[in-house]
Amino acid sequence: MTSWSYANMTNWSCQGFFSKLSFIILLFSHTEMLTMRLMKPLLLILLTALLAACSGGPMNTPTATLTPPLPTETPPPTPTPIPPRELTICIGQEPASLYLYGGGSSRAMWNILEAIYDGPMDTAGYQPQPVILAELPSLENGAAVYETVSVERGQDVLDAGGNPAVLDTGVRVLPAGCHSADCAVRWDGISPLQMERLTLTFRLKAGLQWQDGAPLKAADSVFAFQIASDPQTPALRWLTSRTAAYRAVDELTVEWQGIPGYLPADYGMHFFLPLPEHAWGRYTAAELLKNDEVNRRPLGWGPYQIDTWTPGESIRLSRNPNYFRAAEGLPRFDLLTFRFFGEPADNNIAALPSGECDFVDDTVNWEGQLFVLDELQQKNGSG
Repeated sequence: MTSWSYANMTNWSCQGFFSKLSFIILLFSHTEMLTMRLMKPLLLILLTALLAACSGGPMNTPTATLTPPLPTETPPPTPTPIPPRELTICIGQEPASLYLYGGGSSRAMWNILEAIYDGPMDTAGYQPQPVILAELPSLENGAAVYETVSVERGQDVLDAGGNPAVLDTGVRVLPAGCHSADCAVRWDGISPLQMERLTLTFRLKAGLQWQDGAPLKAADSVFAFQIASDPQTPALRWLTSRTAAYRAVDELTVEWQGIPGYLPADYGMHFFLPLPEHAWGRYTAAELLKNDEVNRRPLGWGPYQIDTWTPGESIRLSRNPNYFRAAEGLPRFDLLTFRFFGEPADNNIAALPSGECDFVDDTVNWEGQLFVLDELQQKNGSG
């Protein structure tokens, strides 16, 4: 016999009400022990219990849980970007090259090179001041030394007229202790001859770097001297012909030695502006003349580095990230642009009020145009 209980009945879900009802009827139809007289009251009781369970019994209804909203964080305000500070300079000439020994030296070229080369010296109060040098040579600091040396036939010397010469019979020179043509002597080719010689020592500041991060060394200055002395370099030989030796003493120290008889008063000019041996040392002097990077985007150590050169239009520079004076807040401008408006002053002056240029350099021909500046200044003053 099939067994069941009331407790099981009350746990039946209401969703299966009709299927459970059919089961009850089927159950009673197969029960022989019960009489029809007893079936009706029992069926009524079962139906009542089932209806009560569907209508009022406990239901397993899911309960919705309210989750309080999480606090939202207010994002920090986005800082307003500061536009880069830019200075635009009108320049009267477009240089043919920016290579130091390219043979096309011009004022326009040097105005631009001053932005990528800092020093090696500046002038303050009409006095030279070291920039990339620890100090300038002097008799007081022992970096300038005069000495008396014996000279022989065939040796390079400076003659009494101030010109480099090869010592030979009949050459007029200033012997040791003589500093004017009044005491000059003509060498007889036999007598011992002594002349004075100057030696200068230059020491670079520590920590200097090229714009690509390579250290700037004494060897870079010696490399520049070698390029300047090379016969394939179209440069003036005035200084190299008066130099007997130029060598690196250590990583930061260079020693210059003049030919006997050459006794200059300006010591600083005898330091050769460094060239990046680590980048250019693999080229010959002739190859450097044709190299586009050397002529258009030379490496420097100064406040700016060249980004682009648009022929006929402009040269654009940006801050050098390895500039040794960056901690001083230098340079003041983030971007520097040289624009080519030609030598006539009128084009350059017209670019000032339009904002195309902030400054006009000294390569512009101002002849007959200064009155225009006066009118422009009066107009701005009354505006």
